[in-house]
Amino acid sequence: MDHGKSTDIRIENFRIYTFPGRISGFVRLSYAPFLVACATSHPPPIIQYGHQNQTLMLNDMAILPCQATGRLPVVINWMKDDMPLDLNSSDYKNRYRQQSMGTLQISDLKKEDSGIFTCKASNEDGETTWTSSLVVEEHTNRNTNFQRMPDATVLPSSPGRPNLLNISDDGIVELEWTAPERQGASSIVGYIMQYWSPEMGESWQNIMDVVTTTRFRIKNLRPGRSYIFLIRAENSKGIGLPSQPSSLVTISTPIGYREPEEGSETSSQFGRMLDMETARQKLSSEQLVKLVEVRPLNSSAMLLSWKRQKKEPLVQGYYIKWRGPPLPHDHSWVNVTDPEIEHIIINGLRPFNNYEFFVIPYHYQIQGMPSNSLDGTTMEASLRIWRNFEYPDLEPISKPKNFSYPNSQP
Repeated sequence: MDHGKSTDIRIENFRIYTFPGRISGFVRLSYAPFLVACATSHPPPIIQYGHQNQTLMLNDMAILPCQATGRLPVVINWMKDDMPLDLNSSDYKNRYRQQSMGTLQISDLKKEDSGIFTCKASNEDGETTWTSSLVVEEHTNRNTNFQRMPDATVLPSSPGRPNLLNISDDGIVELEWTAPERQGASSIVGYIMQYWSPEMGESWQNIMDVVTTTRFRIKNLRPGRSYIFLIRAENSKGIGLPSQPSSLVTISTPIGYREPEEGSETSSQFGRMLDMETARQKLSSEQLVKLVEVRPLNSSAMLLSWKRQKKEPLVQGYYIKWRGPPLPHDHSWVNVTDPEIEHIIINGLRPFNNYEFFVIPYHYQIQGMPSNSLDGTTMEASLRIWRNFEYPDLEPISKPKNFSYPNSQP
């Protein structure tokens, strides 16, 4: 991994998810900001160690850790499929137990325990959420790749605290940090950056693009906004502990700045910016898409199906992204340009490998909150390959119609 090269990052607004998928959007800025001192603010809790996607056997036990720290005492609450978990109800009382540090333990697993679990860490400073999936299957299911939550010792330790290297006249902030002292059970594959802004909300936000270096540039920071950044390292086992938060950085409007006059070209540009800001708020405020199925078709193809949880007219299409072994064409996502499509076949995957998929709705450059993520394992290469496989109303990506491989990451 190259630790000396800078990486360009663009700001996006949504909450952290345990799948380390990547997304970037941007907020337009056309003024030259500069760094100023600002008053002390208090960020929301930081989830140090969160649960990750698991596929377990019937009657097994699931451990979903959620350990958080904050300036004030932190309260941990759990949700399943977007509904609060009442651990005292008859449905959960005997098998579900929340430990003192926040970890959720589920005994004697049943099929109905499968779902999307969200840990919410909150105090008076705000809240932070961490979401992943739990799938429960019969041990006789040969197409299932059972996967348990990795032990914390196999994950990377904390990177160094991000430090400000430079802030340019066009509003680009450059940060640098040191690699973790311990990389865990495998080499580090990238870094995940989070940020918090007191003017933009009470939760940590996540940038989905993988950062492969220990230096990066953040573009399009907004005037009059303050930001705190932290970094997490990732290896093949999962996401490690966060760094210490950076110092508070404030981008201020330059002296002499005037509001654009109504009807001017600058005013029209400002109006378009406000329209895009409305789209950003609508697409990032809630999860509009739910990934409902990831099914292996043969040794190199997976069928994905999703559904819209809310019909949002601003959605113009979807980015389908996945995490897994690198592919020859060097793409790990496709663009579905028809918002009415709700399924796709992904071809060209490696035999008998596990992939993690998720769906992101978009409106022009604005990308919304990702769906939940689901895992799937392609069949073994020795199995019969269905070369003439047909599925009603589906079309594989080898014959693109309403989706495409982009030339660069969105």
